[in-house]
Amino acid sequence: MMLGSFGLGKWFGFRVRIDVSWFIVFALVTWTFAVWELPVKLPGMEARFYLFLGVIGALLLFLSVLLHELAHSVVARSRGIAVHGITLFIFGGVAEMSMEARTPADEFALTVAGPLASLTLAALFGLLSRAGWSLGIDAVGALAGTLAFLNLVLAVFNMIPAFPLDGGRVLHAAIWRISGDQSLAMRWATFVGRAFGWLLIGFGLALIFASFLSLSLQGARLSGIWMILLGWFLNSAAAAAARFERLRSRLEGVSAGRALRGAQIAVPETMSVQELARSLLLTSDVGGFPVERRGRIVGAVTPADVAEIRPEQRRETPVLEAMLPIEEVAGVDESASLAEVTADLRARGADRVFVTREGEILGVLTLRDVSRWIERTRELGLESAEVLDDG
Repeated sequence: MMLGSFGLGKWFGFRVRIDVSWFIVFALVTWTFAVWELPVKLPGMEARFYLFLGVIGALLLFLSVLLHELAHSVVARSRGIAVHGITLFIFGGVAEMSMEARTPADEFALTVAGPLASLTLAALFGLLSRAGWSLGIDAVGALAGTLAFLNLVLAVFNMIPAFPLDGGRVLHAAIWRISGDQSLAMRWATFVGRAFGWLLIGFGLALIFASFLSLSLQGARLSGIWMILLGWFLNSAAAAAARFERLRSRLEGVSAGRALRGAQIAVPETMSVQELARSLLLTSDVGGFPVERRGRIVGAVTPADVAEIRPEQRRETPVLEAMLPIEEVAGVDESASLAEVTADLRARGADRVFVTREGEILGVLTLRDVSRWIERTRELGLESAEVLDDG
């Protein structure tokens, strides 16, 4: 449920972004604090004071979720797993890792770091709450107490063994450790994740139905809607993870160079987008082309770049203006694992990479090329073992 995002700079070396969907939960949390939680604990205050505390509480909850994801990211980085950034959205946050954990121990360590951070925050907010009440600073006591409870809920809920929750990843690590089969572990973890998602959807529907039958349960209607949304998200995320695992297992052991398509030639930066489309993209099966300036590669251009140029402007638009500059295109050796290259592209939100041999650019590899390569192996009826580089 990503709707677009904006950056918050770097925290501990990690790029942090907020998806605009996060503002929905920010407004909801502020409203919950200001209308329901704080008036009960701090009766007799002005509405604007409750609203002020509600905003502070929502921001501190945002900081708690961010620290939860930072804990995952710091441990991942210490285990040699690159993390491109963190994005916060309506249902929490996600650390964008370039690859999966290499061992069950690595996955367990980086996974439990998040809930442990939330438990630590729950304890700290709990101590702050006690100090606030004892010193007569009731606003601090009430707000910190609520945040302690929410961080405890965040830690406990995340440890439910349903992928992609942290508990589901712990389950994945445990099955992987016992069976030695990462694919089997992912199948079980995502199965439980989807089942839990359907359970939440069913419970949410039951709450909504019950709210129409009993006046005393009308307040549960909103909770039912949120359970349905959360269940849908968990179900979708688990299904996506299962599809990606099938993709990863098919690409495991295959090099990036194997997926390069057609003759990889460089096009001059002065070529018009229209000429590129008519003379090369229309007749070639290549997913992208390097762009050169006086014999030096300066970028990469793909059909997707051409599609962004309006048809009436393509004759006058040079490839230079449509390409992605070389500074924004990563490079990998032709022997790099295609599974890891694909995971890295998805984590960075990128769609292309230069494939090199001893520093020389061989061509442009796109996610579209990878998809076509997989489709071709299926058309030919080739099993995974038949397309391995050593097969």
